[in-house]
Amino acid sequence: TADFVPSNTNYNTLTNLSAGNFVINKATLDVQADDKTRGFGSTNPVFTATFTGLQAGDDITAAFTCDALPASAPGTYPINIASLLDPDNRLGNYNLTLGNGTLTVTEVITARTLTVANAYSSPGSEVAVVVNLAAQGDENSLAFSLAFDPALTYVGFTAGTAIAPGSIFNVDVSGAGSGKLGVQATLPNGTTLPDGSQQLVIFTFQVSSTISNQTSLPINFIDQPDVRQVASTTHVLLPANYIGGTVTVYTGFEADANNSGGVSAADYTLVGRIVAGLSTITDPGQFMRVDCAPRSTKGNGSISASDWTQTGRYVVGLDPITQIGGLGGSTQSPAIAGSAQTVKLSGRKGEVSAQGFSGRTLRLVGTNAEVGATVQLPVELVASGDENAVSFSATFDPANLEFLSAASGSGLPSGAQVLLNTTNRSAGQVGVLIGAGPGKVFAAGAHEVLVLTMQVKSAGNGTLGIAFCDSPLSREFVSADAEVLSGDYVSTSILVGGVPNVLKLDASQITDGGTRLFMNGTPDRTYQIMVSTNLSNWTVLATVTASSTGLVEARDPEAKKHPIRFYRSAAQ
Repeated sequence: TADFVPSNTNYNTLTNLSAGNFVINKATLDVQADDKTRGFGSTNPVFTATFTGLQAGDDITAAFTCDALPASAPGTYPINIASLLDPDNRLGNYNLTLGNGTLTVTEVITARTLTVANAYSSPGSEVAVVVNLAAQGDENSLAFSLAFDPALTYVGFTAGTAIAPGSIFNVDVSGAGSGKLGVQATLPNGTTLPDGSQQLVIFTFQVSSTISNQTSLPINFIDQPDVRQVASTTHVLLPANYIGGTVTVYTGFEADANNSGGVSAADYTLVGRIVAGLSTITDPGQFMRVDCAPRSTKGNGSISASDWTQTGRYVVGLDPITQIGGLGGSTQSPAIAGSAQTVKLSGRKGEVSAQGFSGRTLRLVGTNAEVGATVQLPVELVASGDENAVSFSATFDPANLEFLSAASGSGLPSGAQVLLNTTNRSAGQVGVLIGAGPGKVFAAGAHEVLVLTMQVKSAGNGTLGIAFCDSPLSREFVSADAEVLSGDYVSTSILVGGVPNVLKLDASQITDGGTRLFMNGTPDRTYQIMVSTNLSNWTVLATVTASSTGLVEARDPEAKKHPIRFYRSAAQ
């Protein structure tokens, strides 16, 4: 208290005075971390905060933490206020409120993308999962981690084709039991991946056998144990996108093409149409069901005549139907490309012989014709007695020949089916699938199984070849047990305007360069082509070996210099 001195005489002297309290309350200080944004692959910006209520002269600042690294995936990350820096010890004067901010990491527009390719499998089967990179040509090293569904069990890995010899390639499998894998790869010093799609690694997983319904199991990129990043030869981080994938697990039965829950005649018909390229595969699950041969492996990753035969065996009960299995493939597989011809055709089984065939053989039978004529070409199967089906394609020059139709041959047994693919007829290709029927075989011996009807549009070189090929259908002999058999395929030709071993003159070719002579001889046999001006004295013009189709050709460069020239041929 202070002494009280009255200013006038209106007051008596105060003798009882007491002290009061002056209260200074703490100020309210709100510290809010500011939101920030940066692009993927960049370092974090300088973090700042907004101070509300800070009194003049108080030197208080904030320190921050954020889990986002330069290689962290696009998304949002909290900016936390780790501490407040107070060199003058003023924090005691405040009631504090702290607020976190948000760091938004944005995608950088780039074509550089790591992708887990979608894959397809069945319960209890193994499945291969491929990780690819759409490289831009400047990548030297990379790292990433994958998290996979618990219904998948890690089996192993194989380095992809992009990992060059001398590279450092490590896979961290320590977390495989909990569904995590890490990958680190560094190419030799100074080298980079080529521009384009690059296969980085192939993982193999076992699919749980307890799955009872179709399901999709995710496999996604994560940052543990290895943080996602792609870097150049100078260790500069490169922006990249990361796209996870799935393993789709299909259920059902082998050969159940229409997914009806059983195998019936309808499936046999549909599988035949798919093999012949007349119907398309609608999804990977259908591919896995149709790809049913060999039965021991529940398919081989391709669709061919043997799958049709195996389906027939299921239909008539020669084999008990079984749960779906086998190879599922991936989106990289042409087996499910979604085009007009969606099956992945198997390679040709059996060797092709131009002549001298023996045993199991499919052969085209040639003929002679004039320009404008319609001809019939028989297709003959020389069977060994165990053949159930055969597939093939025939190719010809559409400028010279036009395919008109095909009809069943006189040698087809009762119940046999013929499926014809004429999609590419205008390009000179026709595909054929012939089956004796479920569980049946062709008797041993020669059988006319098909007759091709064609029109000769032009003479060409005088010999118009018709050959076996593998598009749109591959060549394949199949046994009644759905096993692929070896055999020979013998092509043929049409001799235009003459009979075998009769020499013809191509009058349109009489020029300063001479005239062209041709005939249809015996394949690979040697002939002498002789010339005369009087039919008495003959001179050898050329010695020629016939081609594999029997074509013999020669040219007389002196023809235009003589008013009369005679020609003849002689086999050697």
